[in-house]
Amino acid sequence: MKTRMKGTEVSKTAISEMKQLKAGEDLKNLRLKAVNDLIQSLNHRMIESIERLLREEYDDDVVVNVNHFSKDTYHGRNALLLIWLAIHEVYPDGMFKFLDKRCVTRIKPNEKNSVTSNACPDVEFVYKFKGSEITPGALGTVIHNFANTYKNYSTYGSKKLYEKLVQFLASNYMAIKLGSQILIGEATLRFLPNSAKVKEITFNLLVYDISR
Repeated sequence: MKTRMKGTEVSKTAISEMKQLKAGEDLKNLRLKAVNDLIQSLNHRMIESIERLLREEYDDDVVVNVNHFSKDTYHGRNALLLIWLAIHEVYPDGMFKFLDKRCVTRIKPNEKNSVTSNACPDVEFVYKFKGSEITPGALGTVIHNFANTYKNYSTYGSKKLYEKLVQFLASNYMAIKLGSQILIGEATLRFLPNSAKVKEITFNLLVYDISR
């Protein structure tokens, strides 16, 4: 009788571990998929695409780090919405191309597998961007200057944010086609615990080139 009970306990433990590993693997796949969803939304011409992505896959107070020619940190979904709007205004034909992605794990020594440790805490990916620049100034600089000018932009609705950005570009930059810009960047997504919702994203500039 005792032997049978031990067997039952072992069986339950094995099943529990299998379920935990499966849950971790499913969460890992969702977190890796977040890269594809982001690239697709950045390339999409309809604002509804990026708004749906932010609503469904990003935390309300997501932290957005842009490390291009300066290191800037923004908070909230409007930061990513501003990036999307600026991309399509400054580079109307701009397109992102996904190059590589990888899962970054942080399992401590002797730590058993768990949903958290097995689910890819961070996702890093490399991308290429190419577009015809019609407004002088790097994208990161435009966003930095706009955010400093409109410090309460995070409270704007999408329509007001777009209108303010267009006014800002018209007032501060000469709309003239300057040439093609190509950059290679690396980004990192971090997630809420046991969730596929992004809590932080960091963009790092690796290679930057403008052909005039």
